[in-house]
Amino acid sequence: YIDGDHSYMGVSTDYRMFWPRLVRGGLMVFHDIAAHGKLEGGIFGVHTLWKNIPVEQKICFPVPRESGLGIVQKP
Repeated sequence: YIDGDHSYMGVSTDYRMFWPRLVRGGLMVFHDIAAHGKLEGGIFGVHTLWKNIPVEQKICFPVPRESGLGIVQKP
């Protein structure tokens, strides 16, 4: 479950670090895939990483609308 600092740099670092450790068929969940705007320390960036993950590997739950959850399954 990826719910770190919400910046693009933070979420992409979490993704790069933990994706190789995830077993085949394992799930990685991201919080705030739909959130936009400013954070205390920068700008929301989860939505940018989320757009760059291959479509066939992900499921999007836009609930609640302002944040959303995304699930990626490792092939």
